[in-house]
Amino acid sequence: MGRLHPLLVHFPIALILVAAVAELVAMATRMPEWRAVAVANVRAGAAFLCPVIALMFSSGRLLASLVSIDYLRARHSVTGRGN
Repeated sequence: MGRLHPLLVHFPIALILVAAVAELVAMATRMPEWRAVAVANVRAGAAFLCPVIALMFSSGRLLASLVSIDYLRARHSVTGRGN
């Protein structure tokens, strides 16, 4: 995924975390607007994650055919990166 990794992986996670915070605010304030924010963020996060999961599986198979999976796991655990 290269340079798109932060956008494709971290952004949907951030959307879902914001949805959780908005849901907590909605429960605390009883304002339906916050519930709408929560629902919109969960939907956007899910919409992003579906193609990301497909990309992860396809790129993972491609990487596994080029490089040892044990090497990639070790490298990722040390550096946080697969390459």
